[in-house]
Amino acid sequence: MASADSLPVFARRIGFRPFNGWAKRGAGDDAFDAVMQPLAAVIDTVRVVARQVTPLSRTGFYDRVDA
Repeated sequence: MASADSLPVFARRIGFRPFNGWAKRGAGDDAFDAVMQPLAAVIDTVRVVARQVTPLSRTGFYDRVDA
């Protein structure tokens, strides 16, 4: 290690940008902090349309009503 207050780190996690840099020692403890930036996921709008399955729908009642 080059320094007692930081470490070179490469970390990856699903949903975050990979971190490749120096992790700094936290305040007064033995933990090192590496901040990973979340990746924004762009998802298109999903629309679900369904009819409830009933005895009337199984016999074609609603098909005849729509016609």
